[in-house]
Amino acid sequence: MLYDLKEDEDSVRDRAVLLRRVELAQDVIKYLLKVDPGQTKKMGVFMLEYNKPRLHLAKLDLREKRVDRVYFLSELRMAAKVKQRAMAMIGTYSTVSSRALKVMLTKMKEREEKGEEEKLAEELPLARQ
Repeated sequence: MLYDLKEDEDSVRDRAVLLRRVELAQDVIKYLLKVDPGQTKKMGVFMLEYNKPRLHLAKLDLREKRVDRVYFLSELRMAAKVKQRAMAMIGTYSTVSSRALKVMLTKMKEREEKGEEEKLAEELPLARQ
């Protein structure tokens, strides 16, 4: 449910869907804390998956007058801190972008045709996620 749902206007207004996404993200985070404790990339990803629907719920609550502006701003502030921490976890790992992978494969093919034996890993541009 976390990955197969595309966020659109209807899904961010559906309280039940947002609550379910928060619940699923919490379950995954609890599991990750037991299996692989610490600040891992996967933990950062699921912190973001937990954060997004919580923000949408806070906006929905404000729009429906369930909470006041002060509470909403405190939720917004907390969400910013969670996002910053999650991005720091994700940012500590370098990932290969799809464009960089295509460039590497093209170069490998060209070099195979020319008979050159070089390490392409050094030339592979890395992207931050």
